[in-house]
Amino acid sequence: MRLLSLASIFMFANMAFAQQPASDQSLKINGYFDSYYQYSPQAHGPATGTGAPYIEGRVFDNLHNQVVMNMVELSVTKKTEEIFFRVDLAFGQQVDAMVTNGSIGSTTGQPVGADAEPTRNITQAYLSFTPKEMPRLNVTAGKFFAFIGLESFKAKDNWQYSRSFSYNFNPYWHQGMSVRYAIIPDRFSAALFFINASDGRLSQEANRSPSTGVNLGFSPSEGWTANYNYLGGAETATPNSRREVHEVNTTYQITPQLAVALDYAHGTQKNVLATGEDGSWWVADAYLKYQPVSWYYISPRYEYLDDSDQGVGLSSFSSAGGVKQKIQGLTVTNAFQMSNGLELRLEYRNDRSDKDTYFKSAKGGTAKTQESFTAAALYGF
Repeated sequence: MRLLSLASIFMFANMAFAQQPASDQSLKINGYFDSYYQYSPQAHGPATGTGAPYIEGRVFDNLHNQVVMNMVELSVTKKTEEIFFRVDLAFGQQVDAMVTNGSIGSTTGQPVGADAEPTRNITQAYLSFTPKEMPRLNVTAGKFFAFIGLESFKAKDNWQYSRSFSYNFNPYWHQGMSVRYAIIPDRFSAALFFINASDGRLSQEANRSPSTGVNLGFSPSEGWTANYNYLGGAETATPNSRREVHEVNTTYQITPQLAVALDYAHGTQKNVLATGEDGSWWVADAYLKYQPVSWYYISPRYEYLDDSDQGVGLSSFSSAGGVKQKIQGLTVTNAFQMSNGLELRLEYRNDRSDKDTYFKSAKGGTAKTQESFTAAALYGF
């Protein structure tokens, strides 16, 4: 199991499409199930009313002392010599969080506003075309997961169960199109993205300006992949409030048992703060995966988020409002391959801020640290 960015997955998939024989008319149906239970000493209830206790800064796994059916998905794909079609239908807590970008309801502790998104339960639906006469070229249009970042939407495609702050504050999906060309097959490809907005939520589109993206995908040798990604566009109704992100990531399989991955991103947004000033942030993540036997691996992740300029806008994830801060996080995941696609993950996570105004205590006070203990069951076929 390897950690790959969505851009890498697109690159290798597009190359694979071009190599399919003309007789391949395959239709496939796949399924995915994700459920978790989590305990956190810092979990607290909503500001008012009733609802499940939750913790700060987490999008897809923020509930405490609940057995959560996080997501169930059915995926249908159809592949011919030149065309690849895919549609994913998904339901659950994670889908609602994806639609609302993790906003927390003031009375329920749950994501709000999901019903306003017309494509909320279609997590992906795209058509990909690779012309027979130009097998290095691929054009994809529709709704697809975001290309920027190292982690993926589905926990089974990541080494950890919880997502990093880097993933949480990046876009989750796009609606638009991409054009990719394999400059050196199996080694180097370039892609342009033309998308409606940085995040593909039509219900929350704030202006008429599209966003654009670039991916440069490298595979210098077997077991080594690297990507440079750029994403930029106007993201609010505020004039001249352009948001731009530059990101690089790499994954390297050192031995059959040991792999490492690194991710770094720097972002800016103009005219975003209340004072009219520009905001900026940067984040770095380091991953290690050691798999001594086929049925078990252990994977630590260290992350560092510098949002001292408040460019990320953590206020959308915190009932305390925006906080200029720096966060460090350490996550350790133990994964057990149980049987026929069933996987169990046990995870410990500790996040620490240099300010005591973002994380909370169980009684609603403030804290500098936040811990969680998670057990998750993943199944795919």
